[in-house]
Amino acid sequence: MGTSVQTLPDTDFYRAFADRVRKTVAEHTRTADQAPATEPLLPACHVCGDTTGPWYPDPSGARWPSGAQKLVCGQHRGEAAEPTAPPAGKTWTITTEHGASITGYLPPWDPQDPSEENIPANYLELRLSDLAHVRHFDGQIIEVDVSQGGGKGRYVGPCGILEGGIWLQPYSDDPAERVPMVRIEALEGSDDWLTPLDPDGVADLAAKLRAQADRLDNEVRPMLIAAREDWARNGGAR
Repeated sequence: MGTSVQTLPDTDFYRAFADRVRKTVAEHTRTADQAPATEPLLPACHVCGDTTGPWYPDPSGARWPSGAQKLVCGQHRGEAAEPTAPPAGKTWTITTEHGASITGYLPPWDPQDPSEENIPANYLELRLSDLAHVRHFDGQIIEVDVSQGGGKGRYVGPCGILEGGIWLQPYSDDPAERVPMVRIEALEGSDDWLTPLDPDGVADLAAKLRAQADRLDNEVRPMLIAAREDWARNGGAR
């Protein structure tokens, strides 16, 4: 006997699929020890299973075993573990093609609003994992002589060093990236970065740069002057 397949209108597909997800979650919930439900396949409130949004990151910072951020709906935002007051100030909102949305806090130091509409529902998790708040800062401009790679020869001219920014990726798999940190690129365009820095790391780097500047000014420069004078007296350019 053939299997009857019911065709749903496009507007009902997401809700029907979400209902199946909630059923699967309920079947895998261990009520004996109140263990967390299985991670849902689509964004949903982990407290009540709401799939219509808007959602907010669980104020407790709780995550699924995969590292994904647990979400709560507006109704349960104040009932999550270790609740905190909703963030003051601006927020961003990302909305899927089916109208479901997720909202987060927009730090005042980030000049870019990552809000977006009508993204594919299956793209939401990837979009959140890539979401970053960034405040760029300039480095110093020096003259360089570097290889451009790919058979393009060498570049000789001005280039930035130690440029970077304050960086935050609230949905990163790495806990260290879920709080603001500083990232610094060694040479502009090189894609070679220093290890992300916390406030103590920034202070340590600044101290080492000052020590290096003192070494260049107080040791290296006098040695260079003496070396050039010695060469001019005893050898000179032939």
